[in-house]
Amino acid sequence: MKKRIVWIDLLRLIGIIGVMLMHIVGNTKYTFGNLSNTSFITYTYISLLSEYAVPLFVMISGMMFLKKDKISFKDMFFKYCLKIILAIILFGTVMIVLEELFTYKTLDYTIFKTIFIKLLTGELWAHMWYLYLILGLYLITPALIYITKNIEQNEYRNFLIILFILTIFLTTVNRYFNIYIMFNHISISGYIFYYLYGYYLYKYEINNKYKLLNYLLLIVSIIYIILFIDKKSEYLFEYTSFIPFIIASTIIVTIKDIKITKFTKIINSIGIHSFGIYIIHQFFINIIYKFIKFKYIIYHPYIGLILYLIIILSLSYITTYILKKIKIIDKYLL
Repeated sequence: MKKRIVWIDLLRLIGIIGVMLMHIVGNTKYTFGNLSNTSFITYTYISLLSEYAVPLFVMISGMMFLKKDKISFKDMFFKYCLKIILAIILFGTVMIVLEELFTYKTLDYTIFKTIFIKLLTGELWAHMWYLYLILGLYLITPALIYITKNIEQNEYRNFLIILFILTIFLTTVNRYFNIYIMFNHISISGYIFYYLYGYYLYKYEINNKYKLLNYLLLIVSIIYIILFIDKKSEYLFEYTSFIPFIIASTIIVTIKDIKITKFTKIINSIGIHSFGIYIIHQFFINIIYKFIKFKYIIYHPYIGLILYLIIILSLSYITTYILKKIKIIDKYLL
């Protein structure tokens, strides 16, 4: 087994916690309801702030794949893309069937057409959209590796600045002020910026001035959230907007410098199983909210949130751990 990079596995754990918080809070608010006004507002803040998880995961993927010296399109497809495709097909089919049974209490021959259409369009449980995103990034990775291996640091930094302006900054400005600056018509995904930015943070030493800038921008963002947030401000929390970006960036520049000596085995193990945990956690959320209808979180919203997080993370980890013991699943799915 390759030696694990502990601080990157810790980032994966932090990302998993963010994803689960988003989904637990979302399901609590919109499935159970009945939260007090204070708890509802607090949960809204937690949900919005947890959206750092998506840019963080994309940045981690950039670290892992763009550090490779070279990889052919063929190897990228059969070693990595195929695994994503099979995971979408298998787990996506299970999700579609469960939703049909939950909604209509029965299945008929049209289920095959439903499965085909929903797999093609990505109409699965909400978290599965990320697999389609990462599949697209994997497909262009061989070209991005060539770019990152043949560019000087200064030019790389300038390229990232341009991408940041064209994607994260202009997207945030356009959505928040409901205007459309013409440069926004240059169609570049903010996720490509995250992918390249993650590798930049991995490859190069980050100076103290940039770390300080991250901390200052994060503090300004928090002050804004506390004093001025309103309905329109939700645009600032979309995955390719400024606040999730600065939270994820600050997490990385902080964690990268920490010498981690405790709980390394647990952190590494969760890192190894993070892909499976990500896919499977939604099954347990649905069991708790739709089938068992376990409402403890309504009556104890803060203790309940921590309890649900621990339960769902533990069950997802144990399930993934067991499934990965099956060689064919470990090799082709998780």
